[in-house]
Amino acid sequence: MWESEDKSLQDSTNIILGENQLQKYGKFLFSYTSKLNQLEDTHFEYHDVRNSPVRIKLIYHDENMNAEDQKENILNLVNTDNVIYNKIIIIFTHLNKEINFIVNELKSKYYNLLLYYGEQDSNESIAPETQIGNILSQIQDLLNLVKYAYKIFNETLKQLNSIYYFQWNNKVVGDNNICLYDVFLSLSELLMSFATLDEIVANQALFNEHWNVYKQAVICQIQTNSLGLDMKKLKILHKMMNDIEKVLLSGNLFNNAMQTKFNELKTNHKLSTSILNYIKLNMIKFENKQLSDLTYHKCLHFVKVCMLYVFHINTYGMNDKKLFIKAWECFKKFTSVTIYCNIVWFPDVFFEQHVTINIANIIDKRNVNAIRSIRDSYILQAHENIFKEVNIYNIYILTWIIKFDQLIKKDISYMRMNEIKQIVNILHDGIILSGKIKRILINITNLYYTLNKPIVKNNVIFICKLAESLKLMEQSFEENFVHICKIFNKIISFQQYQCLSLLGNIKKNINTNKNVELLTSLVLVEKLLKGSCSHDKLLIIKHSFAFMNKILLKEDEFNNLNKCVSQLSLSYNLENIMADNCNLSFLYFHKNLINIYIRNNGCHNLNIRYISNIMNDVCDVNTKEKDVFLNEIHTHIIEPLCTSIETNLRLHSHLHLQVEKLTLDKVENNLNRIFLQNPELFLVLNEYLDIKYKIENYLDKTFYDLTTIALHNYKTYNEMRNIAKYKFELNVIENNLPSKTLDNGIDILFLIRNINSFINNYNYNINNQVFIENKSNNKFLNTITISHIANNIRIYGIGIINTLINYIYQYLCKKLNTLIKYLYNENIKSKLIKEIKFYRENKLKLGQKYPFDRAEKLLKALKSIQEDPDPTDAELGHLNYAERFRVVITQVGNAIGLIRMIRSGSLHYCANSVQFVPPQSPPTCSDAEEDEDPSLSANTRHCLDTFDTVLKKSIHNLHESTDYFKLIINVFKPLLANTSIKHAYIVIPALIYHYVQYIIKIKEKVNKIKTSNFAIGAQEILNFTDDGFILGLSYLIKIFNINALYNSLDFYASIGEKYKIHQDGGAAGGAGSGGGKSVVVNNVDSLTQKTSQVYLNEFLLFYYNLNSVHVFFDQY
Repeated sequence: MWESEDKSLQDSTNIILGENQLQKYGKFLFSYTSKLNQLEDTHFEYHDVRNSPVRIKLIYHDENMNAEDQKENILNLVNTDNVIYNKIIIIFTHLNKEINFIVNELKSKYYNLLLYYGEQDSNESIAPETQIGNILSQIQDLLNLVKYAYKIFNETLKQLNSIYYFQWNNKVVGDNNICLYDVFLSLSELLMSFATLDEIVANQALFNEHWNVYKQAVICQIQTNSLGLDMKKLKILHKMMNDIEKVLLSGNLFNNAMQTKFNELKTNHKLSTSILNYIKLNMIKFENKQLSDLTYHKCLHFVKVCMLYVFHINTYGMNDKKLFIKAWECFKKFTSVTIYCNIVWFPDVFFEQHVTINIANIIDKRNVNAIRSIRDSYILQAHENIFKEVNIYNIYILTWIIKFDQLIKKDISYMRMNEIKQIVNILHDGIILSGKIKRILINITNLYYTLNKPIVKNNVIFICKLAESLKLMEQSFEENFVHICKIFNKIISFQQYQCLSLLGNIKKNINTNKNVELLTSLVLVEKLLKGSCSHDKLLIIKHSFAFMNKILLKEDEFNNLNKCVSQLSLSYNLENIMADNCNLSFLYFHKNLINIYIRNNGCHNLNIRYISNIMNDVCDVNTKEKDVFLNEIHTHIIEPLCTSIETNLRLHSHLHLQVEKLTLDKVENNLNRIFLQNPELFLVLNEYLDIKYKIENYLDKTFYDLTTIALHNYKTYNEMRNIAKYKFELNVIENNLPSKTLDNGIDILFLIRNINSFINNYNYNINNQVFIENKSNNKFLNTITISHIANNIRIYGIGIINTLINYIYQYLCKKLNTLIKYLYNENIKSKLIKEIKFYRENKLKLGQKYPFDRAEKLLKALKSIQEDPDPTDAELGHLNYAERFRVVITQVGNAIGLIRMIRSGSLHYCANSVQFVPPQSPPTCSDAEEDEDPSLSANTRHCLDTFDTVLKKSIHNLHESTDYFKLIINVFKPLLANTSIKHAYIVIPALIYHYVQYIIKIKEKVNKIKTSNFAIGAQEILNFTDDGFILGLSYLIKIFNINALYNSLDFYASIGEKYKIHQDGGAAGGAGSGGGKSVVVNNVDSLTQKTSQVYLNEFLLFYYNLNSVHVFFDQY
């Protein structure tokens, strides 16, 4: 009694002391955590999206050992009193580790080596021999690894055969109750690796082709030895290649694995029964589950079970037809499974190829063909249900992310057991959800690809949206991985505690005397569950379950313990499983889907962060795809976004000009505000893509370029710049351009390249020496003056003048050729000769004055000439001949005016260069010698001499500039003065009259616009000056040498007489208005008099200008 009271008192005391210690430890953790949070707030901004998420590898000490230490670690872990039990666990643990090593090596190194062969080398000039030679050493390593895999596979089978032949002292254990299911699973993984390699080699036609070329080259060298190589090494190489062909390239890796070299295995019925039970158990599970409930790894598990079933049939024969029929029914559910990347596995085809029995004896032909039709109908169902599945999984993912963020960021110091359980459940839910999405994506895309079925564009968008959602899960997982690392030990400890609790309940019901092996297993498992968790410990625990007799244990207890350990293993491999589920590198073979998705979504509904993560997975396979994706992003995301923002800013800045209210909702809905309000850097294969910076750069360039074209619009672009800053938070820099400019006109290089366009679009004014633009889309017309030419000469140098004169000379050659062709036209020439004959015959009667009426009649005749269009004269072919003459003469005159402006601009440039030199007489040589300072250095004297030389050249250029008029006259005058075009003078009066009509019409239109605000088109020509015709006419008179003939017409006297008669008639009518004439007649006379005065003034202005222009050419 007293002892029990003392014991209870001691227990209560221990509890109180324990609680005090826990409270102290809790305070310590709270203080430590608060200090860590302070450091985090001051030194680390969590989580900055511009930086990559923190990556922490969870590796325990047991896994960070070398191979020898790991072997010794396994021996130390399995140290029970049962020696036979220890040997069995150690052997199968080691074999399982070796199989896992082989499978991981094949996945990480050699699958991609063969699968992506030829994808990295886009340069077709690389010889096949070179490509094979680059990877030959790796192929040899693969051969050695496959041979080692065969060795481990056979060794595992021998050990399984031995353990099932072993005579156990304990009949309960030896009575077919050892269940090495994890060993069977590892064997099936190795078999699936062999089948995967077979499929990769079979699908890689390019590799097989290059291999044959390389082999033929080796055989050729053995026969001829043209390169002088070592024959012994060549024969060794040829032998090794034959070995590679026989083992790797024959496509029989899976079949060779099933060819066992010992017959004892085929007679071991216990092992056969155990494998068959494992297959049955899994088939029942898959039969009772829907495909929509399975993850991608579960589908791979079904493939592994099928591989093991094929091995069992080929080794032991068909022992259970009902199981085969049940498996065939499961094939209708799993019609296709992607076993790696784009390698699709068809169960019915695989069984028909590898099973040695006749399937037709068990399965009727209708059921065999039914799977193919179900496979085709699966694509149709996927086409119909993809939209619904995407929406459902998007809801699931968003719900999971919200719960995950809420739970994982809780303070771990005060976290309770039920909260840890919730975190474990949410992590496992994330693994299952990501696995289901991976299954949908990889199966649908690869099935379309394998069966060559077209994908509807809408389905492409839904598939990519689902891939985006999967990357959203991965992003959330990575952003919170630091929090996961903080709580990871608690998660593992919690699950170990759950397993130990279940194990304790099982041990209470075990008879220690009768079940030694079972108790040994339980004790070993209990020992391994205490302390840290590692991969070796989990393997040993799973193999220890083989000795837990299902007869002596309650089925619920064992299943709960097995499930709890499986969940512990799932949590332990959390990072690797999540990374594999979210890896979308298989989309490399469907990269066109990503391009289509980008093109059809643009910048409106596209989340570039997650689509860039998908691109990263694809670019990890082939880095050369990066440029393709970046070009797609720039073309279909950045450029449309920039254009939309520019349009939005422009509409905002001109909103006040709209009479009706303009809403910008439609425009703003097209903008993806995420890019602007969340200025992130998106990482695409180690290259940051700053969308916001590219938009700012685009606006900078656009505003600058448009302002330089129309400087008067600088206020508009300043306003758009401010709107971009306050509305979109875009920092667009100031262009610092002036509001207007006087010295910088059209660039002279542009003038040289587009001299024809310049002369057609600009009109020349003689008096002011200025070219004025005759049509423009802007509010103002551009002008070119002498100062502009001088400024261009200052920029490009004095040598640009000769280049420009040469271009003008070539232009004049073309125009003079055109003009002469018009003059030699038979219709025109006959009319001109007839007119000359008339004037000569009636010269005395006419008072040696060419009549105005004859000029008017000749002009009408020129306008009435009808000819077929000349294809060589596309520029003027649509005009009548009078207009053609006027245009060509005006173009010649504009070219001559440009030469005059160049000469004046060069003089202006030279004058400006010496404007600061004081006017003084040049020093004589004696003065220079007297002024020379002997103290000056040689370098200073050289600089002074150079300065004097430059100064003298500038003064010389100013006073003796090249006379370009003389050059341009002398080059044509000898060629044209003696030609038979003397009849050209007679057409001049008609052309003068036509020009006067043209210039009056243009001036009237200008006055009409000025007085009545009459609107004109942007491309309508409006001239208030066009002296190019006058200058061109004077130049042509000079080089045709027809000045005397032209003066003999005395046409201006006829003009004076004609319009004097009109004026006298109008005055007489006005004087006689009181004599009974009506008001209408008076108004007509007044209008006629006014019109006559306008024409007379224009003729006089033309006469004065022409006489003043003659001064330029009369001196030559």
